[in-house]
Amino acid sequence: MRRIKILLSVIILSTATAFAQQSNNVNQNELKNFASAYLKVQELSQESQNDMVDVVQDEGMEVQRYNAIMQSMQDSSKEITIRDEEINAVETINKQLQKIEEATNEKMQKSIKDNDLSVNRYQEIMASVQNDPELQEKLQEYLQQ
Repeated sequence: MRRIKILLSVIILSTATAFAQQSNNVNQNELKNFASAYLKVQELSQESQNDMVDVVQDEGMEVQRYNAIMQSMQDSSKEITIRDEEINAVETINKQLQKIEEATNEKMQKSIKDNDLSVNRYQEIMASVQNDPELQEKLQEYLQQ
């Protein structure tokens, strides 16, 4: 029985190691493409956030108040008083924010594909970079170029 446990442990460890090595298999060209896509995704994300703030403010609401209302709607333990006009504004804001989010997601996916990566591969490289200090350093070099 003990021998089986040891054998299973060795198999599990070798499988996990092989998977980790495979997931960190990022070539230089992919990392360069990832760096370009990453910068564009970050830029699109920032633009989207700015657009979302503008939508909230254009509806006559402060972002902090909008966030408080949304939190209270999602968590019943955070009850606050919401005026009828605020409910209407939040509904209008949410519709506009959804459109911004959908458009941003499409642009991000296009940016990733324009850099010769699939969305899945982009996510795999992101995970590898987060877990590999050497890849992080190489990525920083590409991002600074």
